[in-house]
Amino acid sequence: SYCGQEGLDDIDREKPHMILLDLHLPDMTGMQVLQQLKLDPETASIPVIIVSADAITSQISEVLAAGAVRYLTKPVSVSELLAALDAELEDAETRYGEP
Repeated sequence: SYCGQEGLDDIDREKPHMILLDLHLPDMTGMQVLQQLKLDPETASIPVIIVSADAITSQISEVLAAGAVRYLTKPVSVSELLAALDAELEDAETRYGEP
């Protein structure tokens, strides 16, 4: 399975346009990954969509307050995921003038 530190290393190297992040990782929590991303000026502006089986309202609020742009609960339908990606890409075009 994919580890949080591996993800952070890949993100640091690749600088993706968007990140899908699970909250349950083998080596750290998704919240820890999100916090590290938001602390780094080079990754702070990358939109992060949380994908998790947890649907606890307080946890959803906490993650969104920490900087995630959306929270999708598993099982995620393809149409729900595509709608979230489309919305974030539209927001990015508005912010930066490019897809």
